[in-house]
Amino acid sequence: MKTSQQTKRGFIEVAGPDASRFLQNLISNDIGILESAPYLHACLLTPQGKFLHDFFITRHNDSYLINCEAGARAENLFERLTLFKLRSPVVITKHDDRDSYFTPYGYNFDDERAAMNLHDWELHRLKLARADGSRDADIGTSTLEELNLTTGAVSYTKGCYVGQELTARMHHRGLAKKHLYAVVFANSAPPRDTELPHKIGIMRSSYASYGLALIRDDIAITLPKSELGFFQILC
Repeated sequence: MKTSQQTKRGFIEVAGPDASRFLQNLISNDIGILESAPYLHACLLTPQGKFLHDFFITRHNDSYLINCEAGARAENLFERLTLFKLRSPVVITKHDDRDSYFTPYGYNFDDERAAMNLHDWELHRLKLARADGSRDADIGTSTLEELNLTTGAVSYTKGCYVGQELTARMHHRGLAKKHLYAVVFANSAPPRDTELPHKIGIMRSSYASYGLALIRDDIAITLPKSELGFFQILC
């Protein structure tokens, strides 16, 4: 199967003397990570801690480059960031969507060395139960806990950001009652929003016979991670 190493992604640039502080006060992860790492995975949330966007940030000279979902989703993120700008000395620019590489950690505009083809990338992320933006989230409803985004896209030490209170409370008190689970089917996985048998969960994204399903934890732990009718839970 021949599949591409690239996909179109949105491209937003945040520049200016206050760019670092501006982003730090908004996003779920610590912008300071970019002082020692090439990329940062983070989310923008509602004030109630519900998912709006996730994206990958890199540093280029004095600017921060945001690799996000393309098209209308990129436009929505740009508009939301602009609303927060107020009088901050930052310049927010939305560029045309551009080619981005699939990589083990997510997406990258420039690092071809780490690129994976679409087939391998989809299987890699699905087997790890890793969400892919709006393909797996219900915008304005999903929490980072249920999307399994709290280990790589959230800092619990950076201090306040939009939606921080609920995110931290759910994490520290273990309040999440459902999560995305990796599932594999005997045949092709059903499409998004398909209800699984016996109402045990709802399908999210899928590829070939693999997919992610939002399943209540109390149900998932009682099901064997083996043959389950026509599908099985991997993790």
